[in-house]
Amino acid sequence: MAATRGRPRLAVLTEAQREDIARLSRRGLGIRRISERLGLTAWQVRGVHRRATKPRPWSTRETDALREFAGERGPARLARELGRTELAVRRKLNTLGLTDEDLRTDLTLEQVAELVGRSATYLRQHINLRRLSARIVEGAYRVWPSELRAWVDADRSRVDWTLADVDTLWGLGRGEWGISEETAKSLRRKQHR
Repeated sequence: MAATRGRPRLAVLTEAQREDIARLSRRGLGIRRISERLGLTAWQVRGVHRRATKPRPWSTRETDALREFAGERGPARLARELGRTELAVRRKLNTLGLTDEDLRTDLTLEQVAELVGRSATYLRQHINLRRLSARIVEGAYRVWPSELRAWVDADRSRVDWTLADVDTLWGLGRGEWGISEETAKSLRRKQHR
């Protein structure tokens, strides 16, 4: 008999087998475990398994975390932190129109200095004292927006409000960088109470 190539021929599953696969899929068992338990091939289980499992809806908190940290943290790390698969994170970023590479770009020291109205020397002192987190890329300091927000929130007197880009910093201080519009609106409502 000649060896067959490619995908194995699928045997027709009974209705009881389909129901068993769907039940075990909803319980959270993977394709391999279901196929071992029921004595079927992975190819037989795969089609029923896909239809039986529905993706968990994304919460506002999860979506906000994606918006905030997509450029800072890779999809694998975001997936671990959010309890999702890497594929789910990539798909959600795509549906949001965001790319993990360029969404949350880091800021140069000069950009941070302009935002907070301070000199680059002042910022370097805070970096050296480990008050402001930064990393060196191609010989220059780079600061993530979330780190800048934490630094400003820790002590608002670090900002020279007369020279700072107040509109941009105000959004940063309220936490509006990287969060959804609904959350930003609810934060504004809470502030006005």
